[in-house]
Amino acid sequence: MIESRLESFFPSEFSLLLGIGFLLLAVAEIGYRMGKSVPRKDDTAFLSEISGYQSAVLGLLALLLGFTFSMALNHYDLRRKLVIEEANSIGTTYLRTSLLPGAARNISQNLLRDYVNLRITQDTEASDKIGNLKQIAVIQSELWKQAEIAANIAPNAITVSYITSLNETIDLASTQLATSRFRVPGVLWLILLVVSLFGIWASGFSSGVNRKRALFLTVGLPVLITLVLLMITDISSPSRGLIRTDYSSMTELRDSMNRP
Repeated sequence: MIESRLESFFPSEFSLLLGIGFLLLAVAEIGYRMGKSVPRKDDTAFLSEISGYQSAVLGLLALLLGFTFSMALNHYDLRRKLVIEEANSIGTTYLRTSLLPGAARNISQNLLRDYVNLRITQDTEASDKIGNLKQIAVIQSELWKQAEIAANIAPNAITVSYITSLNETIDLASTQLATSRFRVPGVLWLILLVVSLFGIWASGFSSGVNRKRALFLTVGLPVLITLVLLMITDISSPSRGLIRTDYSSMTELRDSMNRP
């Protein structure tokens, strides 16, 4: 629920960069002006308390950012690993189609070629994901029908090995679909945003109290936090942004299947 609302509110990484970036910069400026409005006094305890609060909040923010980045990176690594495993499984299934009897051989090979093309385009931003999934389901069903026909014609160990690899291919497609839906929980995004706002406000307030506008704290830090959040969002989403799941193993498989 929260994740879908965030994605609708920020339809692209550029809007996220602008929205969160301007918000953090505005909070930093508000904190600076609030701190500057505090009567200047040489109270070491007061200044130390502000510095301690700032360090605590920024330390908590660093911990949350590291945890969130690790979660998103694990999701990315899992998706990449499953693509390689699925490509190997499809390749094995394709090779074993040559052992099928009758027309099931050519029909299954053609179906697998179409299947690979669909799997490659599944995670692209411009693809019709619902239509893509329906086509994949249709091809899987047809492949299984051809396997049943082959099993009735030649009920032997060779056909069983083909059915085993085909079953693994279908299972991996379902697993990869499930992992493509993995996201950083929306509640965690909200906590990150709240802690970031408090941290940036504390940095701006500290600068205002000291009557020194530290550009790194009031400008540089909000920009850096925004860039880190942008990178986490990019890694977490398989179909948006600059960092995409590597489908080179699938494209290489497609090229090998299309060779005469």
